[in-house]
Amino acid sequence: MTARRPLQHLAIAVVALGVIAAACSSDDDSSNSSDTTATTVATSASTKFSTTPSSEWGALAKCKIGPQTAAADAGGTPADEGVDGVIQFGKQTQNHVDGCVDYKVRPSVGGDHHPVWANCGFYTSSVPEEAATHVLEHGGVWIAFDPSLDPAQVTTIKKAAAATTHILAAPYPGLRTPVVMTAWSRQLNLDSVDDPRFQKFIDTYLQGPNTPELGATCSGGLGTPG
Repeated sequence: MTARRPLQHLAIAVVALGVIAAACSSDDDSSNSSDTTATTVATSASTKFSTTPSSEWGALAKCKIGPQTAAADAGGTPADEGVDGVIQFGKQTQNHVDGCVDYKVRPSVGGDHHPVWANCGFYTSSVPEEAATHVLEHGGVWIAFDPSLDPAQVTTIKKAAAATTHILAAPYPGLRTPVVMTAWSRQLNLDSVDDPRFQKFIDTYLQGPNTPELGATCSGGLGTPG
């Protein structure tokens, strides 16, 4: 019996080493799992934007979009609705056309446009101006933003778009300020969505008194927000 004890001790030692190794492996796996989760969260938190309309817009995707019109060339005058800095551009045409439109002011503030409007909501790629202009005719507010805009500000824009049926938000190429807000024949340049005029513009012009087709829908059209 005495001769067997060294073997028994050896077996116990081997088992103990196995338990320790398994525990260490478990710790490593847990650490790796945490790292993977963190990477996934970081990836999902960052949104990539495109200033090229997606192929779902068909022929409209090939129409010109941007850059923003220089103030000296825009030909607008200060609006009198009480929101400081808003420019008005007078009467706009409302013809339905199937092709591209050469807008004098970009982002467009009105004029001829595609027969079918863009569905309102938040987009990660640019929306053709011909479809966005139809949204303005229906009383929508178009929020164009620089694709490099701070994520916190993008979140504010997303919340604004989700809070109502008539906001169209999308990245736009060649803006002169980080955010440009547009309603029918009205436009406002902003450096930040933290500016109180951001919400004031929405409150004033969303389905506002200058809407050509007040009460018209902003869904059931073209485009897939999200």
